[in-house]
Amino acid sequence: MIAQVQSWGTNGALISDEATMGGPGTLNGGTPAKDTDGDGIPDEAEKHLGTNPNIDDSMKLHSSGYTYLEVWANSLVPSTYH
Repeated sequence: MIAQVQSWGTNGALISDEATMGGPGTLNGGTPAKDTDGDGIPDEAEKHLGTNPNIDDSMKLHSSGYTYLEVWANSLVPSTYH
């Protein structure tokens, strides 16, 4: 299923049951990014966004009209798909 999602849908399969896709797959573990205030945005990203990593301010509105959490989450996705 992970391979299907990573293909941006180009494999052409509908995911209605993960069992038909061979199960959910395996993600490699890692170390979570530090999030001092626990607001869901890593401290390094907060510094880049201009928010305070010590204050839970992820739901504060950015000048775009989105919350800072949405702005950060959207930054994780490429602006163009291949």
